[in-house]
Amino acid sequence: MIFSRRVAFDAGLCVGRLFSTNFMYKRNFSSTLIGRKQFLLLARDYTDVETYSRRLSVREKHLERAKLAKERGFLIMGGPILANPEPNVENSAEGKMVGSLFIFEAESEEQVRKEIEQDPYIINKVWEKYEILPFKVVIK
Repeated sequence: MIFSRRVAFDAGLCVGRLFSTNFMYKRNFSSTLIGRKQFLLLARDYTDVETYSRRLSVREKHLERAKLAKERGFLIMGGPILANPEPNVENSAEGKMVGSLFIFEAESEEQVRKEIEQDPYIINKVWEKYEILPFKVVIK
């Protein structure tokens, strides 16, 4: 069996572990880092008529940031909350996005809050309010 060395940095702490190569590609290593907790973010959009168009206008920037957060191990998963479950969200008023849900892995709630305050949806007044709750991922 071939083994690879995986070194992860978290707040200046270096944690080295040996994992089999096959196992390494199937595992999310962020959950093995010391001092990390999971947080659930529920965000609600503004309810004015222009909110949906503001959302769509900055959506690509929002998704780019989310992909980078996922690569860093900060974001576990996320997606829009729908007004109605329609298969073609962007072309249906009934299936439009009205909020968002994310699961983050971070050292603190403050770390999540700092990241969210820089999100294009906050800056461009898509999300009216959000709530960060402690969360525990049990099944991935």
